[in-house]
Formats: sequence, structure tokens, C-alpha cells
Amino acid sequence: MRYRNKNNINLLANPLKTDPSLLGLKNELESRWYDLEAESYFAQLDCPGELVAMDIDFESWFADFYDNPVAPTKYDRNARFFAALAAAPGLKVLDLGFGDGCLSRFLLRRNKEVISIDIAGKAWRFLHCSDPHSLPIKGCGEVLPFKNGSFDIVTSLVALHHLNIDMALGEIKRVLKDDGVGIFQEPMYNSKMLYKLRQFIPIADNESPGGGGFHKKDLTVLLETHGFDYTFEEYELFTRFERLVSSKKPRPALRKFDYTLLRLFPPLRYFARTFVLIIRKKSDWIILCFPATILLLDLIAFMT
Repeated sequence: MRYRNKNNINLLANPLKTDPSLLGLKNELESRWYDLEAESYFAQLDCPGELVAMDIDFESWFADFYDNPVAPTKYDRNARFFAALAAAPGLKVLDLGFGDGCLSRFLLRRNKEVISIDIAGKAWRFLHCSDPHSLPIKGCGEVLPFKNGSFDIVTSLVALHHLNIDMALGEIKRVLKDDGVGIFQEPMYNSKMLYKLRQFIPIADNESPGGGGFHKKDLTVLLETHGFDYTFEEYELFTRFERLVSSKKPRPALRKFDYTLLRLFPPLRYFARTFVLIIRKKSDWIILCFPATILLLDLIAFMT
């Protein structure tokens, strides 16, 4: 079968993201891909005003979700994501796979201490030039160059799925403080049938060599293996077809319809397009005490 992405990779079973021995190759291919994409960013540095053009759009789309999270728009994945960021305690943030830097600059404008990491060198240069207060680092999310317990928040806006998630979760757990939180918004690829049908839709696929989405079952197994508590909220069902319509007016109504369907009929969540994931490290006290509790109960049962 021919896949729509330029590299003809089956993104449902992408070996670049599951085989640690291919990490170097994945990072090299991803770096080339996103360096080419980043070349288009630099023209925005010549625009007048305090914000680069992409940040003006970013603020107009998402600022209210972050700045007024008391009554977020529940049906919107972005509302959930930014309200969670606003509610998370602490100042030290790691933006994992920062891309065009919009999220990093957004959080810097809200007085967070943000360190940003990405595999693409030109993305690093653009973020550095677009905000003198930024702290970009060229590197990969599977091998983070930070000390244990460095961050209150680790976040990513549609970048976590480009990583070897098993390796990345281990690193995220290591660099998070004990009361730290991870907040992510990502695509979901549960259904093989839907993925194969997508290959026949005449829309260019802009997925990089390390692209693809998550399968919920596989991801939850890894989250539990790495010792995370988590909440997982699915969004968008028919909204996946919004790109076929040029007008943006129907989108809020479509997202509300999807949100209602997914909450009323949980089995439909298998076919959702995106999700917001919030993770926390399980308390070390619970992890240590749980086996001891089991042994104590066994001893009591044996004695009685």
C-alpha cells in the first residue's frame, strides 16, 4: 500500500519511534524535515510590532483559554490544554519539541521560566532571534540534558508523538519534580481502518518521518509502566473533516456535536482524532508502601 506521506512510512507502526537503535536515524531525518520548515519562519522577524505574525494569531486563538480558565470551553481541546497549563503550579517549564516557538513565547509572556528543546537547528535559531528571553536548546526528547527534578511542568503541543515514547516518558519522569505535571495535546490513531481510508483523501499529508499518532491502549500501558497517574480526554470525531470545508464558521458547532457524542457514547472515543493528556508522577511513598501493604495482608491472611 502506498502511504500519503512523502517518505511512504506506515505511521501506525513506525519503526523509527519504537526501535532505540534507530533513534539517531530518526533524529537526523526529523532535523532535516523541520530545518526546511523553519526556513519560512525567518521572514516574520521583519514584521513591525512587538509580536511576530504567528504569535498574533496564537494569542487571538488561545489567550482567553489560558488567561480566563475559570469557565473553559469544555468542547474544545485547546481550552482543556491551556486551562490545564494555567492551573499547573510552578514556574519552570520545559517545552518539548518547540517547533515554531509559539508556545514557548506564549508562556514567556506570562512570566514562566521556559526552557525549550527541539531537534531542528534552524528552529533553535528562529526562537533565539524572535525572543531574546528564550532559552532554546538543540536536542532530542529521548535524551534530555537536564538534572533530575528540574521542572515543574513538561509540555508539548502536538510534538510528543514524534518521539520514541517509551524513552521519552522515562526522561520526562526523571526531569519532573515530585509534584510536577506533564500536559500534552496529541493526535490519536486508534483505528487502522480510518488510517487506511485517510490515504485515499486528496489532501497533502504533512507528516514528518517521525510522525503518526498514538494508540490509546499502547500509550496507557507505557504510562503505567513508567509510574504515572494520568487523565486522558478524547476530542473530535467528525471534526476531522473540517479541512474539506473552507469556511471556519461551522467548526465550533461541529466540535460541540463531537464532544457531546463522545461523552454520551464512550465507545466512539476509539475513533476520536485528538486527546489531551495530563500526567503526574505517582507518589514514591505509595509506590514503596503498596508492596508492603500486600505482604502485610498476606501475612494476616496466613495467620488467620
